[in-house]
Amino acid sequence: MSAATTEEIAQAFTRLCRDSPVLRSVAAELAGGKYRWEGVNGGYLARPVFASLDDLHSFVGDLLVTLKAAIALPRRLFDGDLDRYCSLLGIDERRAGLMRRPGTVPTLYGRADALHDGTGFKLLETGLTSAVGAVEQIDVGPRRWMMLPEVASFVRDHRLGFVSAAETLVRLMREAAGAVRSGRDPVVVLAEGPGGLVRFGQGWAPLQRVLRNFGIDCRLAELGDLELRRNRLLLRTDSGDVPVDVVFRCFNSDQVLGHRDGPAMLDNVIRAHSDGLAVLWSHLSTELFSNKGCLALLSDPRWQGADERERQAIDRILPWTRLLTADDRPGLSGLLAECRERRTELILKPFVGYGGQGVIAGWECDQRRWDEALDEAATGNAIVQARVRPAPERVYDPRADREEPWDVVHGILYSPHGYTGSFARALPTGTGAVINITTNPDTRLSAVFHHGEVGGDGGRAAEPGDPSRS
Repeated sequence: MSAATTEEIAQAFTRLCRDSPVLRSVAAELAGGKYRWEGVNGGYLARPVFASLDDLHSFVGDLLVTLKAAIALPRRLFDGDLDRYCSLLGIDERRAGLMRRPGTVPTLYGRADALHDGTGFKLLETGLTSAVGAVEQIDVGPRRWMMLPEVASFVRDHRLGFVSAAETLVRLMREAAGAVRSGRDPVVVLAEGPGGLVRFGQGWAPLQRVLRNFGIDCRLAELGDLELRRNRLLLRTDSGDVPVDVVFRCFNSDQVLGHRDGPAMLDNVIRAHSDGLAVLWSHLSTELFSNKGCLALLSDPRWQGADERERQAIDRILPWTRLLTADDRPGLSGLLAECRERRTELILKPFVGYGGQGVIAGWECDQRRWDEALDEAATGNAIVQARVRPAPERVYDPRADREEPWDVVHGILYSPHGYTGSFARALPTGTGAVINITTNPDTRLSAVFHHGEVGGDGGRAAEPGDPSRS
């Protein structure tokens, strides 16, 4: 008997939901946006999302190859001249100087956004940075679902599982700290930029709780609370100075440059890292390669920035992507003309941004607005990318006793170990090109359960766990 497909598992869950009064009640509350699980920021989809473990591992394998090719771009295309590379991607000199400070090579850790088009996952952005959320949500969603006995049985019967992003992160933190102080769990600081705790601290508190539940001494602080003194990196607290082993970067270059003393604060951490006194996870150099302009350099054959093996991996996951900037003058007029004709199949994205800010989908505007957007983008820094049509997820709404199509974007965490876990965001099909809580309050979060195996290894089977660990 062949293994069930993703669609077949989803249909089986819908049948379970129809037959179970308890599950129908929970799904109805979720569908109405009235039910929120503790520790989850936002409404939840009325059912989990299911994904092939083989698809997830294959995507992350190709993604890591793609990221390594991206990191090689300055050497391959610009003879190692980072100034030329940064100029093309709209990275100003002050910001480029911050990213190029001695510290670490880019750590391959982050959260990629991807759509599944029915054949495989397609990359929307790499999210190459430690300053990504949702680590705790990847664990809390599956565990909350499995608190329902019917769902726990369903998970066992279909041999579903999930990868604990929190467990992986704990392992990474212990490995990183081993270079500084071995033999005990490290002191980890989730470090925000100057003034960042007021705005973002509440968002990092769930991750702090998760790491503490795994035995990690985890603190929330700002860069200005860290001081290099007495041959240690110290965290100043009301109860005294605490030696720090790992600084988990929750800030970006904007926050550092937005404070007059920000670069000096960062220097303390970079010097501690360079001298082997503490570990910075991860350095701002990741921003050199999370810039969406990198995707165009990798996609456009004119740049020839990849070898044959890399090209195959890139082509499998990356949609057609092109630079749309005045600095890329060769072929710009021809590209603009092509983009005007292909309006309904293209989407505009700024080089830098999060939460869908500044994104314009050609199929959501008329020709005049699209032409204006193209002309404006060509004077700034943007990419144009081929539209990815996600395979719709049929989600049962008990209130109306019917299934409705939803579009789902997968947030797929990755690390040097490979696939690190995932969650999903969803919108009713046709209600928005950008599926993000920041820009569309109708966006719902979803747990992701995987099915199948990869060479007999991969994610462990899901087990009903103590939800307090999430």
